[in-house]
Amino acid sequence: MLAVATLALTGAIGAVSTTTAPAAEAAPGMVRVISHNIAKKPEALTKVIQKSKSDRFPGAEVVFLQEVCQSMLPRIEEKLGKASFHIRRDNQSDCSDNVIGEVVVYTDKNARVERDAVDFNVEGEDQNYGMACLNFSYAGRSTRACSTHLASGDGPAKNAMRLASTKVIRDKARAWNKDLILVAGDFNREPMARAMDYVYGVGPDARGDFREITQSATGNEARTGRFTIGKVKKNTDRKVDYIFGWKGHTRVNGGWVKTEFTPSNHRMLFGGVPLR
Repeated sequence: MLAVATLALTGAIGAVSTTTAPAAEAAPGMVRVISHNIAKKPEALTKVIQKSKSDRFPGAEVVFLQEVCQSMLPRIEEKLGKASFHIRRDNQSDCSDNVIGEVVVYTDKNARVERDAVDFNVEGEDQNYGMACLNFSYAGRSTRACSTHLASGDGPAKNAMRLASTKVIRDKARAWNKDLILVAGDFNREPMARAMDYVYGVGPDARGDFREITQSATGNEARTGRFTIGKVKKNTDRKVDYIFGWKGHTRVNGGWVKTEFTPSNHRMLFGGVPLR
């Protein structure tokens, strides 16, 4: 397994039916979120920044990004907020500094945050898969938000890696003493895949503790959602990107979710997670 360190940033770095997105400030008891695998593309990051600042989706509080080149971090902190970065590999040839990883951002630039990370350390990993995490206070709630990217590829070995990774997510989250836990990212598997059993806390075969944003948007427990990757014309669309909130912290309905095309091969996933 690639042995790399986790970089802790400082603030001084230089198709389903859903409810309609609100046009003004989020109602109390809701957190606005964006998750996007930007595929190392600055233009996709631009779309995230624009979405977060747009009048129709004002001010996402938490942003989860995957496949981020380390060289993008100054722009992320300047334009979005306080970020934590987890290095996945340091031999990424299409990043200018060869370093790629995942990022989570809290957009309140005046907030106190604690940067942290989780390494999955599961058998068979050829990269440092894990999660970039931030601890902060949101609406009086002690909050932990983490951005992740699971192993890609097919076959028994890759399936076993993803299964082991989601078990780590579940077990770590159960040990976190927080009033709100959010985990989002590219899980590289569709909703009904066995590896996703250990994240979903509601719905068929659920063995985890989270409610996915689509479930809060539709008010039911189906494991489904808007497509987030694939080509429409080739009928390869599927959902592999998710936004999860701890089920004890989120309501069963009252949320909303949308997707949007960007220059990435993934679609931006965004919406509102309703809180208890």
